[in-house]
Amino acid sequence: MTQYYCGFDLGGTKMLCVVMDEKQKIVARKRKKTKGTEGAQAGVTRIADLVRETFTENNLPLNDLKSLGVGCPGPVDMDQGVVNVAVNLGWKNVSLAAMLEDALDCPVSVLNDVDAGVYGEYSAGAAMGARSVAGIFPGTGIGGGFVYEGQILRGKRSSCMEIGICLEPLKAKRVVSPSQRNALNSRIEAKPPIF
Repeated sequence: MTQYYCGFDLGGTKMLCVVMDEKQKIVARKRKKTKGTEGAQAGVTRIADLVRETFTENNLPLNDLKSLGVGCPGPVDMDQGVVNVAVNLGWKNVSLAAMLEDALDCPVSVLNDVDAGVYGEYSAGAAMGARSVAGIFPGTGIGGGFVYEGQILRGKRSSCMEIGICLEPLKAKRVVSPSQRNALNSRIEAKPPIF
């Protein structure tokens, strides 16, 4: 019996489900729009539905799903599996791991999306073999992540490299929300520059 592992990227505009086998070979993937404005409960339902659809459309038994890892935008409490704040989704204090464990009957880990991406590069990508790696990912917002000797750098209770919500003194060009008036995210253009 093959066991499968699912990685899920929950973005501000799209969500992506990737299924891997025990050898970390990608065996299925599916993507759809996030529709974050529909609220947290609807978002959790869409995540669970996309996982089920990905398995069903590729003739994979959902019972063989060993675990699910979800990368989410914004600060995340990895220990509790809670999305503290996802501004671009309108989510606050969402117990994502518990909700998805109930829906899919498998263990779920939740972490910041950029932390997940940087850890992926550290463990199996461009930074494999490095002692440490930092990453900055511009997308709907601007996220950062740092891995040192196999550990994701984080704060006391949540992720800590959310550089897009760091305040800066210049007047904002575009206000994301009143609490983010001087945030770096509010200063970026619709299309980030290519370097």
